[in-house]
Amino acid sequence: MSSANNLDPLEQEQRFTALKATLVEQITSQFSTSSELAKALIEKRFSGEQNSYAWLWNDSPSEEEQEQEKLFALEQRLNEKGLVLEGADFPSVNGSFEWDYRALLNCIPKIYFVRCHFYNDGLPDASGAYISFSECTFYADWRINGAQAAEDIGPLFDQCCFKQKVELTPDERGMSPLMGYTSVFSGCELNELILDGVTLDIPLFPPLAEKGMGLARLELKNSTLQQKLMIRNLKGVKSVTFVSTVFENKFAMLRCQCEKFFAEDTNFNGLTDFYKTRFDDFQMEKTIFREFAGFEKCTFGLAGSVSKSPVTLRYVTFYSFINFRAAYFNQALDLRDTNSQQQPNFLDAEFSDTAKKSTDRETFRIIKHSFDAVGNRIEAHKYFAYEMQAYRRELKASKAKKKPGNRRERILLALNAAISSHGQDYGKALAWLLAAVAINAVVLANHQYQWWLLPEPIQNALWNIAALANGFANGFLPLRSLLGDELQPLAFWVLIAMVIISTLTWHVLVAIRRHARR
Repeated sequence: MSSANNLDPLEQEQRFTALKATLVEQITSQFSTSSELAKALIEKRFSGEQNSYAWLWNDSPSEEEQEQEKLFALEQRLNEKGLVLEGADFPSVNGSFEWDYRALLNCIPKIYFVRCHFYNDGLPDASGAYISFSECTFYADWRINGAQAAEDIGPLFDQCCFKQKVELTPDERGMSPLMGYTSVFSGCELNELILDGVTLDIPLFPPLAEKGMGLARLELKNSTLQQKLMIRNLKGVKSVTFVSTVFENKFAMLRCQCEKFFAEDTNFNGLTDFYKTRFDDFQMEKTIFREFAGFEKCTFGLAGSVSKSPVTLRYVTFYSFINFRAAYFNQALDLRDTNSQQQPNFLDAEFSDTAKKSTDRETFRIIKHSFDAVGNRIEAHKYFAYEMQAYRRELKASKAKKKPGNRRERILLALNAAISSHGQDYGKALAWLLAAVAINAVVLANHQYQWWLLPEPIQNALWNIAALANGFANGFLPLRSLLGDELQPLAFWVLIAMVIISTLTWHVLVAIRRHARR
């Protein structure tokens, strides 16, 4: 049979005749019967003729009744064993033509399609048929709303290749009866898989990943999956979309590479695990996790990515433990609108420089608090620094938009960042302290030994100003007890140096304390 994609009425009639001949030939071969009997069976079933059982009560059946008995026996064997249809091609069909060759397939109660090629969009009235597909290739969009499996048949689609979209939809009763199969797909190459309005009580994929399985796009809408859905080791997944979908059992997407993941109004009622999966773009909205949610060793965003879309979990609710252990963020993370009953685990998580510069303060505060809650002060201090850096960016943004801002707070945060990186860099704070001590030592030594002096007119003007400043400094009573007669002319300088050195010493001690372990 050829693989033409479009048929005119004459060609479709020829296809009808050819498929009929193929079915007669296969029945003759597989059941060791005559072609005349096989042809009679196909014609009888296609016409809807009722069986005659007159031969059951006739001790001396006529020749015609003998043929009816043989026909009944063949029909029973066909119903029980089914027919293997191997290597057949099924071109596209225009539904307005009278000769829809696919109607012939309804004459066979059980069909095993093996290495067949389909150019049409599905089988008519398949919801009540016993069918399976093995190593078949589907060149056009394929749609199925129900099927039944023969005993111990395995998956509905085994080692099949779908070049276009495959869609599972409900039947006219709103049901999606795929009954008796171990799974829907096993080891298949899928381009785009869509479930729309489906309640599926068998696994979509087998529990264990199989070599050779592929999936480019997965879209679940208004559907309920009652069995585990596990996707493993898939590379090159373009998109995964869940909308108004319920996962009653475990969902796992392990060691995959996904360009875009989006979930909205979705409930994960079982354990959820994304272990070691890479997401170029990750978005969730109005989603609920009722059990453990794991993002361990996940990577979010491409290295060096300049994407403006953060990793967003907007109005996402976690009722159980959340694990971001050793996750890596190349994009900003947004946790402002999440709700959780337990603290998330961000141990060993890392943020790229790009992610640090674009993640908001509230997200870093949530992460900082998660470490504080378990007594991990060192990691909490690190995220405190990130929180302050984000706060500085917020204040700068407010200033750029000419919104009322706190100038003194901006200055204080800027100094804190410059001196010790918000308490994270004791080396920087120590360098500032040593520099301040050295400058003060030079000034005091220069005053004592007169190494370098300004011209007389300038000195006189500065001493007049210094006299007023020194009078102010002497008002600080503890300072007067520290000054001798020699340093009285430098009272204001000593006050400033004391404040600066004390402040830098405090920064050094705080930074060291934040890096100390109990």
